[in-house]
Amino acid sequence: MRATTKTLASVAAVLFFATSFASSGVSFAADGVSTPTNGSAAALGVTADSNGWLHYTHTLVDSLNLQNRLTATLSGKPGPNGGCIFSSSEQTVTAGSAAGYSEEIAFNPKTCQETVVSGTLSAADEAKLNASSAQSSLSPTAGSRTNATAAPTRKGAVANPADYWSETAFEKNSYVDPLDITIVSLAPNISWTANGSTITSYSNAYAVPYAFQYDGWSSSGVSFSWNGCVNCENLQLNSSDTWRNTDFEAVIVATMGAAGYAACGFNSDPAVFQLSPFIRAGNNGSFAWGYNSPSGAAGGCSNLVHFRENHGFGNGS
Repeated sequence: MRATTKTLASVAAVLFFATSFASSGVSFAADGVSTPTNGSAAALGVTADSNGWLHYTHTLVDSLNLQNRLTATLSGKPGPNGGCIFSSSEQTVTAGSAAGYSEEIAFNPKTCQETVVSGTLSAADEAKLNASSAQSSLSPTAGSRTNATAAPTRKGAVANPADYWSETAFEKNSYVDPLDITIVSLAPNISWTANGSTITSYSNAYAVPYAFQYDGWSSSGVSFSWNGCVNCENLQLNSSDTWRNTDFEAVIVATMGAAGYAACGFNSDPAVFQLSPFIRAGNNGSFAWGYNSPSGAAGGCSNLVHFRENHGFGNGS
């Protein structure tokens, strides 16, 4: 489902150690002294088992009534810095289809596997997702819209027959922290017309980036590239943005003390999140979505966040 690199291969065992103390009513304070506490594991929003799996306990998918629900365990391969790389599979949505959603619910850095739940959204679930996005980001709207560069046009094309389709669609990728707060997201959008053979025109090609507004983030800025062209069979808008942050781990450590630092794998590197979603306009009113490589999370506490994706016809932010 996604192309991503996740680091901190040892964090599963470490989190299992910290969670075992928390579950038994004991955790480590900042000075290293064990002190009684309740709900430490729940506060992290992540639990770990003895097989190395990290299970994300604060997931939106549990409150959605997904149609055509599918739970899949995806296998990746070892990547650089002790991480795992998962290849992205492209998905096509036909004209008139319902919006879709997928969410990572578990990850095993030891075996390079992840468990993802996916399905289609009802109107009620779409409303719930939109409300959750606004509340979890503590902002009613996402970041400023960034317009894409101009798409290529095939020269010398024969005049197109009348357009049969006029569509707008989006693809959105997000990272969500242990408290179910969206920390970064990126959503490319595009409108287009097509005649069954080619893309005849496009407009409103842009992406909406977002970073949690109360933390100190730095961003590379949104970059774009294109595949296909106007007067070609399809037109794909690729987007990418990279964010860096040191506050995320600071909050975990301030909240959990030494147990929080242990859950972060004793890694004090800045958290780095990269999202690279794409959306491809089709010549028959359909669109395809996916995530380019590199997309992923690295650095301190990065395995405590999990990935969400949603897509559909219309605009998304």
